[in-house]
Formats: sequence, structure tokens, C-alpha cells
Amino acid sequence: MSTRQFLALIPVVVLSIAIFVASSLPALSPPSLGIEWQDKVFHAIAYFVYGLCVQVAVLGYKPSISMSHAWIYVVLIGVLFGISDEVHQAYVPSRMAEVADAVADAIGVLLSTTLLGATRRFLFRLGWR
Repeated sequence: MSTRQFLALIPVVVLSIAIFVASSLPALSPPSLGIEWQDKVFHAIAYFVYGLCVQVAVLGYKPSISMSHAWIYVVLIGVLFGISDEVHQAYVPSRMAEVADAVADAIGVLLSTTLLGATRRFLFRLGWR
């Protein structure tokens, strides 16, 4: 593994650990947005950022990957991690797994893929070819 490939993995590994730790907390209370489904908004935002980190990992690890293959990897990794996070929460006291949360996670990841080309251009500017 090259230094570039190792560096490309750091953001997604760090954010994966942060999400796992946050999901392990029995009483996590984010700030109020004043809307009933605010937790879905937080899920979508978190997984939008997660999707960007997965993009850096995929494109940084293998810069020559086609955009369609990169898109598939980003979506699969992001959605499967979101599902695994919900399963994990099912075993945390005072937390529960919700299909709606997994859907919000998937929406966040899918929205992040709109920036896939921009992420690739950014990494190319850094010299990751």
C-alpha cells in the first residue's frame, strides 16, 4: 500500500469510528431544529459527509477507477455501513434501529455522489493520479 492509498483511507476510517462511537452512546441528543423528523436530517448530513470520505478512499486508493465503478463502490460501502450502524444500535440500551434512519443514511450517501466528479478533480489537483 502506498502512502497516498493509506492517506486516502484515513478520513473514512476516522469517520467510521466516530459514527460507531456516537451510535454506542445510549443517550445522544442533538440540537433541536424545531422539526419532527430532525434526526433524519442529521442522518442524511452525516452520511453525505461519510459518502464524501468514501469517495476520497475509493478514488485515492485507485485513481484510475471508472466513475461508474466508483459510484457503485461509494453507494455500496456507504449504504451497507449505514445498515450495519442501525443493526449495531439495536443492541445499544436506549437506542433502536429504524429503517427510516437507514433510508436517510442512503439518501445522504446518494446525494454525496453528485460531487463524485468534483472529488476526483480535487484529488487530481493534489497529484493523486
